[in-house]
Amino acid sequence: MLALSACAPQGCYEAYAAFKDGDPALATEKGQRLVEADAAIRQMGIAGVKYGCDWNGYYGGAPRLPRLPLHAEGRANVERVLAGIRN
Repeated sequence: MLALSACAPQGCYEAYAAFKDGDPALATEKGQRLVEADAAIRQMGIAGVKYGCDWNGYYGGAPRLPRLPLHAEGRANVERVLAGIRN
């Protein structure tokens, strides 16, 4: 989840806070969103993390060569999985 915490720290904290506050239903719901988003972001590699940071209002920038930025389909996938945990 470290990659996800770089581009959606608020969503990661909310799942932790729900668990710590003793609300297992809310923690499970938020955790499931995080698991899906983490799997998608990790599959895309550093370009996915960087675009996720940019899309969520942080600075990600372009990946260094030889890695390439995400194409339109990859960007749409990042936006889809981060929509529920956006800051």
